[in-house]
Amino acid sequence: MSTGDVVPVRERARRSVRLELTLLAQDLFVTKGYVQTTVDDIAAAAGMSKRTFFRYFASKEDLVVGKYEFLGDMLVDDLAARPHDEPVWESLRRAFDRLAEYFDDERNRARAVEMEKIIRSGTCMRITILPCCARPRCRNSWLGMRC
Repeated sequence: MSTGDVVPVRERARRSVRLELTLLAQDLFVTKGYVQTTVDDIAAAAGMSKRTFFRYFASKEDLVVGKYEFLGDMLVDDLAARPHDEPVWESLRRAFDRLAEYFDDERNRARAVEMEKIIRSGTCMRITILPCCARPRCRNSWLGMRC
């Protein structure tokens, strides 16, 4: 990994907080219900103010699709870490091994199933998935490194 590939500490910390907020919120959505869970509830569970919460997420809906961001980032990071001379299909297989391990954990799998139910139950939430999936990092960064 070259110096240009290193993710700055501030960005790593931001990703870590976003992931923690996403998981806390999704646990609350599963136990209390999406509609009944407020941003105040999520901020309190994370030990932060509502104002600090909004530094990381623009809305509660962003937390619902946060799992896609997390899983996409995990795949991109794993693919980027693979040897550049490795066949592409082998790299993909190894990257998906980690994803499979994530879902082997019963708690992660149960949360994912419940979150899919929440996503499918509301049209406004399905619309927010599109901008996340269209981000250049998800779409281009691994391909750009491997070409």
